[in-house]
Amino acid sequence: RIASGPTATAPGASPTAMPAEPDAGLLTSRAEVGQRVAWARAGHEPFAQALADLIVDADTRLAASPDPEEPLDIPGTDGPFVDDSASAYALALAYVATGDERYARHAALYVRAWATTTRSTRHTCTTDGDCQTSLIIGRTAPAFIFAADLIAPSRALTTDDIASFDE
Repeated sequence: RIASGPTATAPGASPTAMPAEPDAGLLTSRAEVGQRVAWARAGHEPFAQALADLIVDADTRLAASPDPEEPLDIPGTDGPFVDDSASAYALALAYVATGDERYARHAALYVRAWATTTRSTRHTCTTDGDCQTSLIIGRTAPAFIFAADLIAPSRALTTDDIASFDE
């Protein structure tokens, strides 16, 4: 499990055990982000710089919009799906770090846009071995899942949004 393991301690901070079970977020939990924010606010590096960078990045992403595709076809290793999954996750982390609902609402916008627009794919491991889209979905789709979990307390995603996303 990613969130469990050895004690995580910032320089000069008291040891704090990592949570044994994530309280959502899968890759990281809200509690784990909260601990790192506390270290950042106490001036401990690299946490202080990481938090500052996250907020700058999230603020930039607030000015952008999702760009979902139908059908989803990812010919390379980048594009709107990759960018938008990163935006959703960065905004969700910023929401957890700050409590600012704007970040949760904008992360939800990305999750919702892809969940309601994209219904089919191309180049997803057909019998001819053309699997590029599958490979990139497998690498980047988890960011949408992590984002949805992290923003759950905000209720920025409605029950209908979650049902669409789950589908």
